[in-house]
Amino acid sequence: MGSTTKVCVVINSLGTGGAENQIVNQVRNSEKINFTVVHFGVENLSKELRGAGASVQKFDERIRFDPVAIYELSSFFVENEFDIVHSHLAYAHTISRIAGLTAGLPVVSTYHTRPTSRHPVTRYTEKLTRRFSSVNVAVSEGVRRSFTRSGMGQRDEWRVIYNGIDVESFSTAVSLSNTQNLYDNYSILSDSLTFLNVGRYVPGKSQKDIIHAFSKTDLPNSTLLLVGYGPLQNELREYAEDIGINDRVFITGKINPESMPKYYAASDIFVSASQTEGLPITLLEAMAASLPIVGSDIPGINEMIIEGKNGFMFKHGNIHSLSQFMEQLANQPDLRKKFGRAGNTIAHYRFDIDTMSSKYSDLYSKVI
Repeated sequence: MGSTTKVCVVINSLGTGGAENQIVNQVRNSEKINFTVVHFGVENLSKELRGAGASVQKFDERIRFDPVAIYELSSFFVENEFDIVHSHLAYAHTISRIAGLTAGLPVVSTYHTRPTSRHPVTRYTEKLTRRFSSVNVAVSEGVRRSFTRSGMGQRDEWRVIYNGIDVESFSTAVSLSNTQNLYDNYSILSDSLTFLNVGRYVPGKSQKDIIHAFSKTDLPNSTLLLVGYGPLQNELREYAEDIGINDRVFITGKINPESMPKYYAASDIFVSASQTEGLPITLLEAMAASLPIVGSDIPGINEMIIEGKNGFMFKHGNIHSLSQFMEQLANQPDLRKKFGRAGNTIAHYRFDIDTMSSKYSDLYSKVI
């Protein structure tokens, strides 16, 4: 890409989810691209985006099909002379395609989740406008397959570009982390073996399964950290108390993103029991942190874990298998190190931010 390209990224809001963080990562690691990020909701990541060099524009909070919002967005595209529009998440896809069409701009649409995870009306309007995209991108083969199997395009009509993180920087941040205050805050012994899960406290992440499996292990000198936020926070705490392990299960609530590396540094094994995923950033972070992984065998996750090389996989909902794998890794420190090193290598090779940013830059060049 020769001269500077002006890209307008459109997303529902700037919360702290995977799609939003991927935009921050891309802005930080792309050359010869001027990014403007448009959103319609919360602004949690606005500071990070501006610090990375992007302009941020908030429109009215109208997360619905609105002709006025489309007109305003189309006018914004024209006035700022963008070269391309890049949308993330279903509502943003719909409004960006129509606004991009009227402004005469190509639109790249990135899909982070399966189609079944959306409201029926949102799915319908998004599907109706999909033909207006210049190209549709899935963050994993699993996401692409979920759309093509639902009759939403042929395989060759989709591109797969894996999510990425700055593996080296995150790995360094983990290795330099001071974990003593974390041990003190949660009264964790420094020689305790620690399992870690990072994710929103929602049903699809299945943290209750992790607590249940943890309770089945014969590992008295072990701790479970559940880092995140969401509506199930109190329910998870009550569940741990009901089964008598609340003294070893710590449900942290929302954590400052800058503090996250020390949670990985303080942990020995990463566990994910999700029911559905796109390509979870938290697993990429765990791999960058050289942690072995126990994860549910679902699309997305099974593109990150190579069974018996950097982790183990279990059938979602199988508490017995999950518990067995947790205990097996806990009792084999050499295997943990082997899996951790392999995971770090895989992250560098397949999921580094430079690879992701380069592929998007090439894609922009082709569709402009």
